Amino acid sequence: MEWADDAQLIGHMIVEHDATVQRAIARNREWHLRVLFPERSDVSAASDYAQQHEFSLDLKRLYDVDAIRRVRYNLTSDQHEALVEGFQRGYYDIPREIHLDDLADVLDISHQALSERFRRATGSLIENALLVDEDDHDQR
Repeated sequence: MEWADDAQLIGHMIVEHDATVQRAIARNREWHLRVLFPERSDVSAASDYAQQHEFSLDLKRLYDVDAIRRVRYNLTSDQHEALVEGFQRGYYDIPREIHLDDLADVLDISHQALSERFRRATGSLIENALLVDEDDHDQR
């Protein structure tokens, strides 16, 4: 691996702030990263470093580590709850252990609301887990 000068910021985040790069895509001399920092203050320190060394750093989203399981795929709390509850109660099993109407009752929402929640959650999962390139989403 050859370390390019424009990757210096990534090295700084890893070495100086114990960051974990969860996803890195380099395209057209730009890096698109998903980075996990142990402390929120490390994000500010990395930003300061970027500014001091004339690197461009554009933060798109900042999440609390406690919510990482939910936000990893850009799910709302309600979407996360519905998917997990559906999985745990056998909605995704073949044959199904629970049907949509019954699962909606468990979640205290309508059949239609649960169906729409699943659809939006599935879209977010596909976009954030399967689509590697941001342009893939724009081509819909």
